[in-house]
Amino acid sequence: MKKMILVLTLMIAGQLHLYAGKEDITFEYKSPVRVEAVYVTGDFADWSATAHKMTYYQAEDIHRLALKFEEGKYLYKFVVNGSDWMGDPKNPEKVDDGHGGFNSVLLVGASYKVKFNEKTGDGKIRSEGLSFYINDAMSFNPYAEKRIRFTLRAAAQDIESAELFIKGAEKPKYELTRFYSDGRFDYFVSYVTTVKDEISFVFCAYDSGAKKYFGKSGAAADSLIAGEFESRNTFTNYLKTPEWAKHVVWYQIMVDRFRNGDRSNDPTFDILPFSWDWFKLTEKEKSEGFYNVVWDRKFGGDLIGVREKLPYLRDLGVTAIYFNPVFKSESYQKYNTADFRHIDDTFYQKGDLAALSGETDEPSTWEFTPTDKYFFNFIDDAHNSGIRVVIDGVFNHSGTEMREFEDLRMKKKASKYADWYKVSSWEPFKHIGWAGFGALPEFNQDEKGLVPPVKDFIFNITERWQKPGSGLTGIDGWRLDVPMCVKKPFWEDWRKVVRGANPAALSIGEIWTDASVWLNDGKTFDSVMNYEFAKVLVDYFIDKNTKISANEFDMKLRELAVRHPQQVVFVQYNLTNSHDTDRIASMIKNPDREYNTRNRLQNADGKNYDNSRPSEKEYNILKLIRTAQFAFPGSPAVYYGDEIGMWGSDDPNNRKPMWWDDIKYENKQYKPDKKLKE
Repeated sequence: MKKMILVLTLMIAGQLHLYAGKEDITFEYKSPVRVEAVYVTGDFADWSATAHKMTYYQAEDIHRLALKFEEGKYLYKFVVNGSDWMGDPKNPEKVDDGHGGFNSVLLVGASYKVKFNEKTGDGKIRSEGLSFYINDAMSFNPYAEKRIRFTLRAAAQDIESAELFIKGAEKPKYELTRFYSDGRFDYFVSYVTTVKDEISFVFCAYDSGAKKYFGKSGAAADSLIAGEFESRNTFTNYLKTPEWAKHVVWYQIMVDRFRNGDRSNDPTFDILPFSWDWFKLTEKEKSEGFYNVVWDRKFGGDLIGVREKLPYLRDLGVTAIYFNPVFKSESYQKYNTADFRHIDDTFYQKGDLAALSGETDEPSTWEFTPTDKYFFNFIDDAHNSGIRVVIDGVFNHSGTEMREFEDLRMKKKASKYADWYKVSSWEPFKHIGWAGFGALPEFNQDEKGLVPPVKDFIFNITERWQKPGSGLTGIDGWRLDVPMCVKKPFWEDWRKVVRGANPAALSIGEIWTDASVWLNDGKTFDSVMNYEFAKVLVDYFIDKNTKISANEFDMKLRELAVRHPQQVVFVQYNLTNSHDTDRIASMIKNPDREYNTRNRLQNADGKNYDNSRPSEKEYNILKLIRTAQFAFPGSPAVYYGDEIGMWGSDDPNNRKPMWWDDIKYENKQYKPDKKLKE
């Protein structure tokens, strides 16, 4: 279908018209075959697949929709028939979408449409290039008590300097520094300390004797005409992020693959030893082929094993753990949750879930199993070692083994959970799975996100693990799986529950691209898995033919440092790789690939991927990457095993069992590299 569909470029119908500071933009889409529905979505709509439905005009055989946009830069895509996501192939303005495709870029406003070709020192200042928005966190950012970051935008190479004047301040004048340029605009930044909660201010731009004031009324030769920006209650309700998260080193653990501390709790399955040669097939597996069986393999890692290795993590310098899902599930990776109320019993005491009785939909009937309590005790031990604990929250979907879904599948419309899941057909029964995976049935949504009964359930689950009561210690926060698949109003309400249970709890969203719409208003997440940062590291340290220059590297990092509120930048989860990408050591061996693309050996486009052990020279590059990673503002993150040189293409080969000194591996290559760790 994707190949058959032709997408007309986003078109501006006739002349653009200003309307209350907004522009009318008309999207048009044409297909040679009949399609059921076409939607326009983007960062302006929280990437909801059903955000804006286009109208079909039969006489013209075209889909069309007009929307209003304020000045700015927006990312967008078309969604066809509910599942085909595509950028606009005829729009030359595009950026990588983090999944092997691209997002189209929409530029709105006079300052984006004027072609600047300025020269510093010519004594001329382009008024339309100057920009500052008091309600935009990138422009005006109170980030700590009595601390504000100001950012003034100007046309690239247009002005020599800029100053900020604050009315009645202890220090009335501040110089702004040219911090970075995106090629079209230069951004001037100043960090200011003020004891005033109400402030009035104006900017002044200079160029070879010329100067222009810039205030709420625009640019003018006189400050009174320009007017003053005003901020009231500046520090009353400014965005706060957890202080502890600004000073941590993250370590990501997939429990089944980290350490088997107790054989007695191993799943009832053919468990493979950690020493197993990864690509070797068992007798049972030989008839099916590696990539047909590897997804079902289990190695018996458990919480006992993680607890045993807390001293190792502490000595490594780890101060926060991010666990992949730990709730009850039949898979090793546990993204297909069977029971959000309990930790998987194979992580401590196998069979304790079967011993439960009397649990209903009512949270007051929910008990804590021995495994649940062991997990809380583990958190205590981790805290005593100076390590925080965050777990994966998979709230967009569940597994098919979840009792609510099983009841729905059996009773269909008669089930009391009939509205819990997305159902495409009742007879025969068919449900909608995340990304087309039937094993991951999606929870139902309305215009506010998850429907009320599911929303209430997830809120109760959130409170249960953050604030367990009875003297037990709850988790320190959440990493949210595919949060963009759930409408933003849900996350806004969820954040209130999180902070209500623990004001210092952290939330990390799995957002692969520019996350400004999720982070800058302070209504949803504290931070994201910073794949944008990882891409810049790869572009500079790894790529060869497509390597960016040192200046581009510097500019890209500077942009990331001011794209979001400063307090968000400080808690960003700054990773290089994860369970969803190839390992960083293997990325080094395979340069000039777009980040997280063409990296799966089982796929046709990954057949030429070099999955062999990296060389000493390549490991030295990894050390340079780590240096840059740990030096950048935010919290550096390490995926288990990267510290000892583990390598591997993308899933499944990035999820091998951890290498330990006390295990004799069948494949001699799997030997921990102590030099790399040091």
